[in-house]
Amino acid sequence: MAIDTKKLSALLEASKEELKQVEKLGGLEKTAELQAEMKKDLGMEDELAEVSPMLPSYLSTVNRNLVYLLGAYRSTATHAKNRSKEFDDLQGALSKVKKV
Repeated sequence: MAIDTKKLSALLEASKEELKQVEKLGGLEKTAELQAEMKKDLGMEDELAEVSPMLPSYLSTVNRNLVYLLGAYRSTATHAKNRSKEFDDLQGALSKVKKV
């Protein structure tokens, strides 16, 4: 069975385009700003509880989820960038494979 270099090359190019889209999303600056503001507000638990007894707990949960979201996004963006570089290397290696 021969390696289908044309199909692999086409899929690599398509995948690189998808990864570029992930990289273009940006750093979610406003979401990071929201998370930082919420973290500051968590220090005012008494004031939050006066508004609603459930508000401190809810704010804490949302803040924790935002921290997770931002970390996961940064990790995904880093992976996208690194895989793009690997795809370029693989593309170069495939170009040297004897076409069948």
